[in-house]
Amino acid sequence: MNIAQISIRRPVFVVMLMAFFVVVGMVSCSKLGLNMMPKVKIPYITVMTIYPGASPDVIATEITKKIEDRVAVVEGIDTLTSYSMEGVSVVVIKFVSGKDVETAAQDVRDKVALARADLPDTVEDPTIGKVDLNAMPIMTYTLSSDTMGERELRDYVRTQIVDSLQQVSGVASVSIQGGLEREIRVVLDPARMDAYGLNPSLVGQMLLATNVNFPAGTIRQGGLEYALREPNEYKSVEAIRETVVSSTDGMTVRLGDIATISDSQKEQTVAARLNGKSSVNLEIVQRSDADTVTTAEGTKRKVEVLKSQMPPGIKMLLTSDYSRYVVSALEDIQFSIILGAILASFSVWLFVGKMRHTIPITISILVSIIAAYSVINFAGFTLNFISMLALAVAVGLVVDDAIVVQENLLKVHEQTEDREKATVQGVREVALAVLAATSTLIAVFLPIGFMTGMIGQFFKEFGVTVAAAVAISLVVSLVLIPLIFYHFTSTAHHEGERGFFLRIIDFFSRLFNPIHLGFLRAYLLLEGGYEGFLRTALRRRAMVVAIAAGFFLLTIPLLGLVQVGFLPPSDQGTFSINIELPVEADFTSTDAIVRKVEARVKELPEVENVVSLVGSSSGGHLTGGTSQSNTGSVMAVMMDKKLRKVHWRWWGIIPVPYRNTSFDLVERTRGMFNDIPGAKITAASEGEGPSQHAVQLTFADTDYERLRNVTSKAQEMLANIPGAVNVDNSERPGKLEMRIIPSLQKMAQLGITPAQLGQYMRILYNGEQFGSYREGGEEYDITLIFPEGLRRDLQSVKSLKVYSSKLEQSIALDSIADIQLGQGPSIIQHLNKIRSIDVHCDVTQGVGGGSIVSAWQTQMKKGNTIPPTTQVTAIGESQMIGEMFEQFFLAIMLGVIFTYMVLASQFNSYKHPFTIMMTVPLATTGTVLTMIATGKSLNLMTFLGIVMLIGLVTKNGILLVDFANQARDKGAGVADALVTAGVRRMRPILMTSFTTILALLPTAFSLSEGADMRSPLAVAVIGGMLFSTPLTLVVIPVVYSLIEGRGGGRPEPKAAAVE
Repeated sequence: MNIAQISIRRPVFVVMLMAFFVVVGMVSCSKLGLNMMPKVKIPYITVMTIYPGASPDVIATEITKKIEDRVAVVEGIDTLTSYSMEGVSVVVIKFVSGKDVETAAQDVRDKVALARADLPDTVEDPTIGKVDLNAMPIMTYTLSSDTMGERELRDYVRTQIVDSLQQVSGVASVSIQGGLEREIRVVLDPARMDAYGLNPSLVGQMLLATNVNFPAGTIRQGGLEYALREPNEYKSVEAIRETVVSSTDGMTVRLGDIATISDSQKEQTVAARLNGKSSVNLEIVQRSDADTVTTAEGTKRKVEVLKSQMPPGIKMLLTSDYSRYVVSALEDIQFSIILGAILASFSVWLFVGKMRHTIPITISILVSIIAAYSVINFAGFTLNFISMLALAVAVGLVVDDAIVVQENLLKVHEQTEDREKATVQGVREVALAVLAATSTLIAVFLPIGFMTGMIGQFFKEFGVTVAAAVAISLVVSLVLIPLIFYHFTSTAHHEGERGFFLRIIDFFSRLFNPIHLGFLRAYLLLEGGYEGFLRTALRRRAMVVAIAAGFFLLTIPLLGLVQVGFLPPSDQGTFSINIELPVEADFTSTDAIVRKVEARVKELPEVENVVSLVGSSSGGHLTGGTSQSNTGSVMAVMMDKKLRKVHWRWWGIIPVPYRNTSFDLVERTRGMFNDIPGAKITAASEGEGPSQHAVQLTFADTDYERLRNVTSKAQEMLANIPGAVNVDNSERPGKLEMRIIPSLQKMAQLGITPAQLGQYMRILYNGEQFGSYREGGEEYDITLIFPEGLRRDLQSVKSLKVYSSKLEQSIALDSIADIQLGQGPSIIQHLNKIRSIDVHCDVTQGVGGGSIVSAWQTQMKKGNTIPPTTQVTAIGESQMIGEMFEQFFLAIMLGVIFTYMVLASQFNSYKHPFTIMMTVPLATTGTVLTMIATGKSLNLMTFLGIVMLIGLVTKNGILLVDFANQARDKGAGVADALVTAGVRRMRPILMTSFTTILALLPTAFSLSEGADMRSPLAVAVIGGMLFSTPLTLVVIPVVYSLIEGRGGGRPEPKAAAVE
């Protein structure tokens, strides 16, 4: 009993099996989380150390170098990068692929603990963090008020909103930007302190010693236990003012005698605005293991509750919602899956003409796709862009097996009235071809699931999901299709026994029959012409091979016209304008420039909201970032993509509907701010790639001056490459410095140490916290600092007096130290402990970062720009492009090798696999031509499309070769067998190819969120199929005849048909 007989004789078993697939798939689908991308673990560890007020030079020598030396010996480090900036040291350790992140973090933590003893005492303890792309900001709320000031609003947000939002399931953290922070400010009067013989450190220590809530133990008496406690925390600002800071010779000096104490706010270093109005921003970060959409929905529900409890006058607006983009993108993929299935069914109907024969194909698509959800669930994946894209692609693949089986059943049924005989014979004839075709697809996609590194983690879900869907479709096509065919197909004897459902279906078939007949007439003409053309091609084999080879060789020069990138840019509806003033610019100057920029951005079409930050963090997610008064950013939030105006533009030679994207508006901003002097203003879209810049190389050298010369020349070359914009480097001039060079001998005589002098200066000019003031369950810093007027006067430093305990009097600073003016770097960067500088740029729309890097490296090599002592390392997206080529080259090679092994095993031949795979290179030519015509770049998605083509093109070849072998087994000559196979298999080949193309059209032409990310894959496959399908019908028979010869001898033994 073969597999078709089981379907016919055990129909209930088959139906229950399919129902099991569907039920398990639907239950699995309901349990899957929704995220934009798969969960990716990146082996990056960061060490951040804060040293307030320290210059980059001090940070580099006193902190960064000591930490680098300790952690450099940790096993498995790939690169060690450090950034020494004002007040902060950041060390970034990248480990080799496969290193366990938790183990790496513990190893680094142990080494940093050893380094802590070597760091200055006043340095904050280093913090070790794991870079987690999954713990990402997903929402931003902006709050403004007509009734509260900036300080009151921030205080309300911090005390009433942040804690509530952090309790939402899935939320990792909530950060606040903007507003004013409350602070108890103690402004010291230097003249009064000098008169009383006091110094800032002593005042600070007295504050700490007075403001205590000290547990002193317990007393047990009479069976009772009493806790001893000294509660002496400050209850009011007046209590702080009454703090005794000195009491000698009967004279008591209180804090109010030497300082002005006020309930004030910290100096503003970051300001936030929404559409020009002061605001407070809340950034919601999800946990790495959380579901983006569920977390966002829970946050929105909590916000609605909080809004109902807010005082009048407060507005809370959702200005950025990544979950909306996720939902929209996944819904569009889901729509593409449904529309693709409908178009695939329509394609089948065009060829067969009867809807009763189309319904089995549609059912097979639905069962295969729904059942694939169970594999996604059991594998621990989520519903995300990659897994859903895999399902969208699978629609065009799972239908192939069903089409081949269905089409052959119809052919055999035309020759016999016996439905059971037709069903059994029809399945037997194509079972081997279907099994071989499915096996080759699985062989192609499995290597994708086992790629290593970040790319391997990223696309594992794609390979496994497609392979699972195709495997399920094999079972469905060999079990369900014969069952439905047997019961839905009428013979002359059974025509009158049709049920109501079949009569309705046949009615609609007759209604639309003229469309099918028109298509059928065109197909018959094509079939007749093809038979004659194929006979001619078999007589002129050398010419055919030469033309095919010419087409393939055409690929080589054409590849030079294709742009190379990592990921296709994805329009997320936001873009940012970054503003940078000279390093000496203050907060007020930066704020004035940011206001000019935000006003112009608001006037751009389809911009809904403008969120501005002054003093915004610099650096990326790896460097942690610091607040700088000379930087700012303006983020533009566009209206929903569905609401944007539809335009028309050329897609190759085809006019297609188009909506403006964030990339279009970024291009419009180039040159818009050239009339604003004194500021460097650059624009970039939020979806341009996984790193800060599309092109980025790091240059490292032990000689700093040589390094500067090399990077200067390299930057100049990069700026001259077409398509490179915002060319810049990481080197920045530092702030002007007033350096205090102590005379160690004089200070020793006076009992003053350099550390005491440094702390003295930092308290006065930077301010330092000495304890906290508690009120209403909240804590506010108590800060000691100099009067603002003196802190803005250079002469105040020279006239400053330092108290000497030995002399019991104040000494002028310039008598014990040399005061010099100078300038140092604003950032010191190391790569593997060697001084380094990054050179980077963005790219214009339609230009690939990989193409820019290639041209740049070629120019530097020709100009002999890089000396042997200078190391050049690609980082960020530039590095990932190199990894992409390496990983996909390996995947394609393995796919080709595995496909050959499968085909050789199936056909029991070493020669025919070469015949079948001969059109794979021709499909690549079609892909390259289509990419050029449509302006798509060679990126991760197009590489996936090329991998898909290996399996798709091979499937078409299998149908031809398998039938030709069957014909030769029956005694036909090579030429006759090939012509018969070509004519007989032309219809299923065109059906499968046409169906795959139609199934991918919604993915290629979608206008919604995320469409631009997945479109290149569909375009690559469509182009390859359009080009390779007609060539397959000609080239494979010609190559087959060259291998087998013109005679009609019996070929090598074939594998037995699958029963």
